[in-house]
Amino acid sequence: MPSNLDNRWTATEDDIIMHEHNTGATTQQIAGLVGRTRNAVCGRIWRLRNRGLIVEKPLPPPPPKKRVRKPPRYRNAAGPRPPAPIVVPPLPPNAIGRNLLELGSTDCRFIIDSDDRRAPTHLYCGADASAFADGGENCYCAYHQTRLRAR
Repeated sequence: MPSNLDNRWTATEDDIIMHEHNTGATTQQIAGLVGRTRNAVCGRIWRLRNRGLIVEKPLPPPPPKKRVRKPPRYRNAAGPRPPAPIVVPPLPPNAIGRNLLELGSTDCRFIIDSDDRRAPTHLYCGADASAFADGGENCYCAYHQTRLRAR
């Protein structure tokens, strides 16, 4: 492999590189002609291109890709199913709407409203849940307890 140390590029070598590059020769072929390594020729082409001495011809645009549509996985004669409606349970008549700090130890903690623009963001039912307290493990009123068990 030829050594490129202490070898300056000459105008003759630049002319050979520019001519061969414009005719479509590979950098390996050009390296053999000028007696340099392929990487040295690549670097020289890069520097000549940055100086504007080598102008790359624009490549023709690639042919458009043909889009192949895959058949759908599932066929349903009736079409896609509409989304299921969101069921919002009605509020019990005694739902007050309190923030968490206003709730007592036996008040219902079912979230009845949430709004990020409001402080506090969550409002809780607040109805009496002492009938279902069970040693502190249950925190819902009778109405919300039956709604949650029904699911």
